[in-house]
Amino acid sequence: MTAAPAPKVDDAAAAQKAREAEQREAQRLADEAKRQEQAERTEAVDAARKYSWIYDDSRIRSELGFVPEYDLAGAIRRTVAWYAERGLARIR
Repeated sequence: MTAAPAPKVDDAAAAQKAREAEQREAQRLADEAKRQEQAERTEAVDAARKYSWIYDDSRIRSELGFVPEYDLAGAIRRTVAWYAERGLARIR
């Protein structure tokens, strides 16, 4: 049996450098994606804080005895389903 020729030292070093460069680029992209996701999450939290009064039903509950039929999450699910049933929304 003949052994495969050993790779040249220059080829092995170049391949190693290429792998390291790919790993650095992959890590950079992962870090950037994480930063972007964190920025979007922060933006969403800030918006929720800014407009949290929109979803506060404490006054109508206390003054009028209002009791909602659905909680906010359930109402949103029902609304999305209603739109989807009529072909007005595409659900992923």
